[in-house]
Amino acid sequence: MPRALVVCEFASLNGGERSLLAVLPHLQQAGWLFDFLAPTAGPLADELRRRGIDNVATTDWEPQCRSRPEQIVAAVRSRRYDLVHANSLSTAVLLGSVAAELALPTIGHLRDIVRLSAAKIAALNGNTRLLAVSAATRSHHVAQGLDPAKSHVLHNGVDLAEFRPRPTGPARSAAADIRRELGLPPESQLIAIVGQIILRKGQDVALKAVAGAMRDSVERYPLIIGVRHSEKQETLAFDQSLYTIAREFGIADRMQRLGGRRDVSSLLPQCSVLVHMARQEPLGRVLLEAAACGVPIVATSIGGTPEIFPRGADDGALLVPVDDVAACSAAVERILSEPDFAARLGQAGRRRIEEAFSVETAAAGLLKHYEATVRDGSV
Repeated sequence: MPRALVVCEFASLNGGERSLLAVLPHLQQAGWLFDFLAPTAGPLADELRRRGIDNVATTDWEPQCRSRPEQIVAAVRSRRYDLVHANSLSTAVLLGSVAAELALPTIGHLRDIVRLSAAKIAALNGNTRLLAVSAATRSHHVAQGLDPAKSHVLHNGVDLAEFRPRPTGPARSAAADIRRELGLPPESQLIAIVGQIILRKGQDVALKAVAGAMRDSVERYPLIIGVRHSEKQETLAFDQSLYTIAREFGIADRMQRLGGRRDVSSLLPQCSVLVHMARQEPLGRVLLEAAACGVPIVATSIGGTPEIFPRGADDGALLVPVDDVAACSAAVERILSEPDFAARLGQAGRRRIEEAFSVETAAAGLLKHYEATVRDGSV
C-alpha cells in the first residue's frame, strides 16, 4: 500500500487543515496510508490522535524552527514513503528546498495569495507538482515565476452530509439552538461573520456593514466566529477594533463574539446570512460550508470567490467590491428583508456545492494527482 507523509505548518485546525482532513478518509479507502509531520500539541495533533494517524514530528517542530528542512529529510528517511505532500505554501517552500535530496515525488499545496521572493519561487518549483486551491491562486503565483507546467488547480470540497440545511419539524426542535445558548429572541435573525481574526478577512468592514443593516431592527445579531492566532501588533489592534466599531455604531449589546467553535456545521444553518468581506481570499472554505448549509451569502468578489459563485446570485451569493461598506450593507438588508429571495439564494448555493464542491469531487481530484505524481513524477 502506498504511504504519504503530510507536512503541516501550524498546530491549528484552519481551512487548509480541515480541507485536507475532509478528503483523507476517501484516500485511505483508496489504499493510501498517511503519516503527518506537524506540531505535536494543539487541535491538529489532537485530531490526528483521534484518527489514529502517526505524527512523526519531534517536540521542536514549530513554525519558526530553523531546522525544519533537516527534520523533513530525517522524517522521510525514518520510513518508506512514496510521496511527500506539503499542505501549505510555507511548507511547500521548505519541501521544495530539499526535494532533490529526498529523491521522492513531492506535492506542494498553495493555499495563499501572497508576494514571494525569487528564492521562494525557485524553492516551490523544486517540487514535482504544485496544487493551487483556485485558478486565481495559480495565476497569481505563475505571474511571480511559478512553473506553469507543474501547477494545477484543485478546489477544496466539503462534506455535504455534515454541512447541510437545518432540518424542519420535530428534528429542528430537537437540534441545538444557538439562540437559547445566547439568550436571544427565538425569531431573531443571526448574521454570521466567520473566519480567523485577521485584517485580510475583513471582519471590520463586515461589522460596519451589518451595523448599517441593523438600524431599523432590534432582532438582528451579528455572530463573530473565529479566533486570533497572530500576536503581531497590527493583528492585536485589529482584534480590539471590532469592539470599538461595535461601540461607535451602537451595536455593542448585540454583537456576539463566540471565539472558536467546533460546531460550525450546526451553527451556520441557524443563520440568516453569512457576511464574508475578505480583502484577499484564495478559496474561502467557510463560503463552501455556508452555501452547502443553504445559507445566503454576501462576499467580496476577489480571489477564488467568483470561481465558487460564477453566476453570483444564481449560485447563492451576492458579490460586492472589497471594502465597500454601503454595497455590503445593502446586500445584507435585502437578504434579511426579502425571505423569498433569501430562500432562492440558499437553494442555489446548495445546488452549486453539490455540483462542483463536494468532498468526493475534491478527494477524487487529489487521488488522481497522487497517482500521477507517484506513477511517473510527471507534471
